Amino acid sequence: MVLKEFLQRMKDRREGFKEVQMQDRVQTMVQERKKNSNERELERFIEEDRQKMIKQQLEMYRQRRKMQDREVTTLDKKNIFKNHEPILKHDDKLFGLKKSNQSMMTKGGMFFK
Repeated sequence: MVLKEFLQRMKDRREGFKEVQMQDRVQTMVQERKKNSNERELERFIEEDRQKMIKQQLEMYRQRRKMQDREVTTLDKKNIFKNHEPILKHDDKLFGLKKSNQSMMTKGGMFFK
């Protein structure tokens, strides 16, 4: 029962939104038809210029963001691997074996001793 009510509310919202959209389209069409051709052309040019300015500003912000990201590099931070012995070079540290020829099987395996 709750699911049905939820779905009905969602359907009503969609229908309400479609009605508002349609009213907006009709209102815009009426306004456009009231204007003469010169006004419509002028507004089109103004809108094109506005979109160009938006694009330029967006590119400027993207470039600024790239520069900020480049400034924050991991190279400036302390290297945690510097002066650190690799574990894989020493079997005794990794598997608990001595330098002799003992295998993991004779010692009881890697995890069991």
